[in-house]
Amino acid sequence: MENLKSIIDEHLLWLNDKEGGKKAILEGLDLKGADLKGVILRGANLNRVNLSGADLTGADLSAAYLIDAILIDAKLIEAKLNDAELRRADFCGADFSGANCENANFREAYLLDVNFKNANLNKANFLGAIQNEHFFTLFIDSDRLKKDPYFERKYFEYLQRF
Repeated sequence: MENLKSIIDEHLLWLNDKEGGKKAILEGLDLKGADLKGVILRGANLNRVNLSGADLTGADLSAAYLIDAILIDAKLIEAKLNDAELRRADFCGADFSGANCENANFREAYLLDVNFKNANLNKANFLGAIQNEHFFTLFIDSDRLKKDPYFERKYFEYLQRF
């Protein structure tokens, strides 16, 4: 984990255009159970990383790439995932309570037993995502939800059935 800390530190320098900065590439690493509370990995490459059981509470993963990542039972409480690429990631049992997932791409992700309570899902893409063996077929658009409260009620009633 010492190496992980230096990668995160270099990434922060990179985000701030400082000397010695380098974009974090954690692709394929096994970070199962890692304590990453509040970590800033905005725009980082986390494709195929194993973050099962990891605590990412308050983490900033905005615009990060987590394609094919494994986040089974991960804590993403109040995490920032806006504009994140989450295609085909496995989030079974993950907790997104209060997370900002605006414009996140959950296309074909596994979302069994996921908690999205109070999460911002504005314009998040859930096409082909699997939730309790049912496919999501909607692209969530908060403008539509604001204009059509019936749509909002029916959509969330649908989600709660599974």
